[in-house]
Amino acid sequence: MKLSEFFQKDVLLRDAEFDCIGLMMSRPEKRMLTFLEDAKYFPELKENADVSAVICSPAVIDLVDGLKLGIAVASEPRQCIANLHNELCMDERYIGQSFATKIGNGCQISPEAYIAPQNVVIGDRTIIGEKAVIKEGTVIGDDCFIHSGCVVGGCGFEFKKQDGIPRKVLHKGKVKIGDRVEILQLSSIMRAVYPWDATVIGTDTKISSMVSISHAVKIGERTMISACSCVAGSAKIGSDVWLGVNSTISDRIIIGDHARISLGAVVTKNVPKNVTVSGNFAIEHHKFLNHIKTLAK
Repeated sequence: MKLSEFFQKDVLLRDAEFDCIGLMMSRPEKRMLTFLEDAKYFPELKENADVSAVICSPAVIDLVDGLKLGIAVASEPRQCIANLHNELCMDERYIGQSFATKIGNGCQISPEAYIAPQNVVIGDRTIIGEKAVIKEGTVIGDDCFIHSGCVVGGCGFEFKKQDGIPRKVLHKGKVKIGDRVEILQLSSIMRAVYPWDATVIGTDTKISSMVSISHAVKIGERTMISACSCVAGSAKIGSDVWLGVNSTISDRIIIGDHARISLGAVVTKNVPKNVTVSGNFAIEHHKFLNHIKTLAK
């Protein structure tokens, strides 16, 4: 695909090919189109070798012009790229070819479950409970158990305002679930926005009931996520992590391996490996206890 297929000459400063769309932080290992509105993000653009083209605001043209990138100009680059993504979601060059759903050997799928007829892969001996919904773009490993009422592969909460009205950004990414994952009743695992990307649940991870995992979240192996937890978009959670009941992880947060998030904690900063955090907003657990002791005096 080329920028010139979608932009008129009066806004196209330099043509270039791209294979996918992504955010500045994305590393799809493909030629990527992204956007730049604010000069403070220019160093990040400059360092991303995957970027082949950019939609930029008039204020940053001079900065971008020195890079060997395709350039289109828009007054609202963020909204422009969301609109282009939605348009391309009808194009197989962008989203890939569809295929008939594949279900492995020895699976137990409730007759009351819904499995999308296209673009789903389910491994061997996996159990899908009643009223569970498995949508397009989902890949489930072997020996998994998706309990009743779960929704896997649904759309996340992603809207961009246009003329003051929120417009939905389509989700065409994937959900990739490893082997021996168990997801309890009424939990929701949302697919990624971009077709090259995926929400990932690592092998042997266990997710309790009424948990929300948003788009493009990456969760490692053997992690335990307690009931009513919420993990916002693009967060990265390591292996052997514990998320306590009703914990909240903000978007793009990184939680290291073996970390522990106490019940009810609201995490707005990265958590290093082997660290326990508590509170709202979450801080290291021993600092939280000392603070509570001080208040109690």
